[in-house]
Amino acid sequence: MSNYLRISLFITLALNSLNLRASDLLQDKIQKVSTFKYWKGLIHFQGGFFKTESLADSESFFLAKNGKHDLAKELAANIKAFKSIENTYTPQKIPAQCAFPERFNFIKKNFPEINFKSPKCPHFKRWKSAVVGESLSLVFASSFVNNPSSMFGHTFLKFNKKGNESLSKDMFNYVVAFSAKADDKPGLLYAIKGLFGGYKGIVDVQPFYQTLREYSKVESRDIWDYQLSLTKPQVDALVNHIWELYANANFDYYFFDENCTSVLVRILSLVTNIDLDKKMSGYSLPTDFLRVLVDSHLVEKTSYYPSLRKQFFASYDSLSNLQRDSFSKILDEESEIGDRETLSSLVHYYDYIRHDHENKVSSEFQQAQKRILSLSSKKGKSKEITAKTPSAPEEGHLPGRIDLMYGKEGSSKTSILTFRPTFHALIDPSEGYEPWSHIELFKLSAKFNHSQKDLVLNEFLFAEIQSLPDFKFLDTNTSWSLDLRATPLYEEGKINSYKGSFNLDMGLSKHSEYFLFSILTGARIEGHSSFKNKLKVGPNVKINIGVNLFQTKLILESSYFYSLLEAKEKIHRDYLQTKLQLSSNISKRISIKLEGTHFSDIENINKATYQSYLFGVGIYY
Repeated sequence: MSNYLRISLFITLALNSLNLRASDLLQDKIQKVSTFKYWKGLIHFQGGFFKTESLADSESFFLAKNGKHDLAKELAANIKAFKSIENTYTPQKIPAQCAFPERFNFIKKNFPEINFKSPKCPHFKRWKSAVVGESLSLVFASSFVNNPSSMFGHTFLKFNKKGNESLSKDMFNYVVAFSAKADDKPGLLYAIKGLFGGYKGIVDVQPFYQTLREYSKVESRDIWDYQLSLTKPQVDALVNHIWELYANANFDYYFFDENCTSVLVRILSLVTNIDLDKKMSGYSLPTDFLRVLVDSHLVEKTSYYPSLRKQFFASYDSLSNLQRDSFSKILDEESEIGDRETLSSLVHYYDYIRHDHENKVSSEFQQAQKRILSLSSKKGKSKEITAKTPSAPEEGHLPGRIDLMYGKEGSSKTSILTFRPTFHALIDPSEGYEPWSHIELFKLSAKFNHSQKDLVLNEFLFAEIQSLPDFKFLDTNTSWSLDLRATPLYEEGKINSYKGSFNLDMGLSKHSEYFLFSILTGARIEGHSSFKNKLKVGPNVKINIGVNLFQTKLILESSYFYSLLEAKEKIHRDYLQTKLQLSSNISKRISIKLEGTHFSDIENINKATYQSYLFGVGIYY
């Protein structure tokens, strides 16, 4: 063999060895970089005891066949894709660098030795230029009990462009929301599907005025704007990643954990390098997220936008009796005489009613609104009356509660432990929540009888929801309540089995910040094998009386049920709860409770078949 051949062979073997070595080094580096927190955040990868995978469900979000489950393979596939601009990816059929710009930035930074191609990405750049702003806000639309999908409120991100700070110009900033892609109208079926993952969640981007119209006007919800203290590079990285989700990803949607808040928590955790998700309580509740952002010092400024309903009633409540009389006469077209304040209040009224009906109003209504606007313009602009700013949502109590009570049931000493994972009850402190609202889910209580040394399940509440809006003749909102639970049946003072019950009631409520009165009537169904026909069905009447004074709440609830299937089965319940809340900071975590319950057949109204008097503490978590 000639010297030339020997040298050629040696060089070839050496180059192959170097290539193999370089390949091994690259694979080792890929394996290492794939464990980086930022890469896991970009893929929305979640490690758990039972499974480790990305929470994203669409195939187009991954470039590797098994990228949903394997971080290293997904990273290697991205590196390969970023070396070329000829191949196109995702439904948009664009180069990978344009489909996943933040992944591209991350990989260029961590693999500077690789020569990547950088396409122009005109479609992405136009979108980014239209959407991105100098700062970022998290916006919270307050809870709206009448819409099951909005019972806990809703969160979305808003990009704030320079010069768009005023409310009129703020309307043209863009917002980013994660929501359920649903054909169903909000209602009971929507809520059930949302609880059990019946929808896909998508990231949507739209102008703020569309979102504000939906929430503040149509659904009469307050809007809270939390401007975040993010740097320009953080905002830039965030909008890059939102494009990746907007163009390519969807997620299963659940009301409690994979909801409007959960994706935003992960996005902000990614760009701030703060584990916001680990600071949350067990559920992805919007109010919990606000609390975490404030506690993490990520909020610079807070702004409040009252709903159209609150704006109108703030204006109307400021009128004198004489002005209200003029208001009614002008509304009934009996007069056209009114001062500026009265006509301004009428303008607010027509604006609220129009949006409350989603602009589906009669031609007569439209003509009447034009008449009011014409009269108001002739009088000139009046002093604007602003609605009172309520307590901020993050100032409310934590959603979970554990009660430890001790007292007497009949002649026996009893201890009861109650676990309420979420959300808010009439007896809870009102700060940060809609006044006199009530949503409790999956509440479980256990009881220990000290005399009998007996530990039993006391009650399981699947859901209790009460919507008690203040009834006004200018806004005739109906109150309603829903209750589904399993409760004990007693025999000789002991629990011998459990019955299921379901209530659905409607009625009217009047309340202020300090007092509540509501009366509701509807139907009740109870089920148990010992009942005739296995069921009791009949009308139900319930009265709520509430007092909220000096950090103390008193709730009296009385209900009456008459079974149509078994005429002798009549139930009367008086239920009294008193709660003393201290004014110190500990009051957000601890409450002192006094509770008395009386339960009897109507024929033995003076002789209770069940009664208890309990005293204890409630701890919020």
